[in-house]
Amino acid sequence: MGNILTTQEKIGLSGRQVVIAGGMYLLMSQNISAAALFEHIIQPYVETQLTYDSNLLRLPDNYTLEMSGNKDTTSSFIKQIKAGVATKWQISRQQLILNANINQNWYSTFNELNHTGHQLLGQWNWQAGSRLRGELSYNNRLTLGNFQSLNRLVAANLQKRERYIATGRYEFVPDWFLRVGYTRDDSTFPSTALQENNITEQTKEFGVRYLNRLNSSLGFYLTITDGKYPFRDANSEFDNAYTRTSYNVEGTWYYSVKTRFKGVIGYTSQDYQNVKSRNFSGITAQGDVLWEVTRKSTLLLEAWREISEAGNLSSSFVLNQGVRLTPIWRWTETPLIQVELPVSYEQRLSLGTVGVFSSAVAEQSNTSIIRLNLNYIPTTNIQMTAFAAYEKRNSNFTLNSYQDQSVGLTMKVSF
Repeated sequence: MGNILTTQEKIGLSGRQVVIAGGMYLLMSQNISAAALFEHIIQPYVETQLTYDSNLLRLPDNYTLEMSGNKDTTSSFIKQIKAGVATKWQISRQQLILNANINQNWYSTFNELNHTGHQLLGQWNWQAGSRLRGELSYNNRLTLGNFQSLNRLVAANLQKRERYIATGRYEFVPDWFLRVGYTRDDSTFPSTALQENNITEQTKEFGVRYLNRLNSSLGFYLTITDGKYPFRDANSEFDNAYTRTSYNVEGTWYYSVKTRFKGVIGYTSQDYQNVKSRNFSGITAQGDVLWEVTRKSTLLLEAWREISEAGNLSSSFVLNQGVRLTPIWRWTETPLIQVELPVSYEQRLSLGTVGVFSSAVAEQSNTSIIRLNLNYIPTTNIQMTAFAAYEKRNSNFTLNSYQDQSVGLTMKVSF
């Protein structure tokens, strides 16, 4: 405990942080008064988290001082303080949601990573008549990026993500729906070392779905995504634009009151504008089975095969194939005590590597994670979570292999 207290003394509260906390307090006070006047749901909250991570940068055993920023240790305590407010208005058939929070983060070893993050969500769940409804939303989030793909210290590893969503569905005959949607994702990195990963994606979706009164469903949908890297040269080996097309069949089936099956399977092709050697096509899928074993225990089995952004400069995208099993136990309802034990295994394959030589080797890795979550909710406005996790990755690039242990405690109080 002596080391923890010393760390907290070092990081302290700056004048800026005091102003932030005071501003959030005034905001919450004003909203409480508004709640009584307009009769809408409003929930200010504060949250604090303390985490110990034995290998924050996900460095290999034989890491160099350059990779660790000249630090002689890979571990760090991380402290976060968060304040926010969640509101919800129900006006006839219209629902308006606004969630906002600001958080301050301190790192005992890697002070370069100290930062102020935020998240803002505004959402309108609209409905016109009994057959037509949809969503309009905006999400803005600033967080520290992960180091699983970097495996080195990047002081300004902040990632800002903005998402705009517009969707609609129309029930043209009972239980049958037409659906359309548009999503724009903007991911930007302030660090010049990561700016080549700045990306804008615009996705159009069209589909039809059958949904019965038991919530079982079957549908088909097409998505077309246009991606653009504004900081990449069109004539470079990276390429700077692509089009991804996915044809998907989705379904949800309630086999019984205790068992539910849910999944999506499809065919995805990603075609680059200039460097055709990076093109990808194949089956993609994700699904899960939820089984309520007893009144107090549940099993969740998940599996996936999908492509995602690589988050590094050696590959634009990776193919992820994995499985996760999560047993869940609940001992009491009030207060709620819940234990989760997710165990996962994932294989990653880089889709195109940096290098002008056709013999360039793609990175292949497998990652195993086991985690223990203990959730305790003594009252409706207090929530506490303790966790412990172990993570190990093996890669054919030895500098990308690592292992990590972490523990943490979170407490959230709502008003």
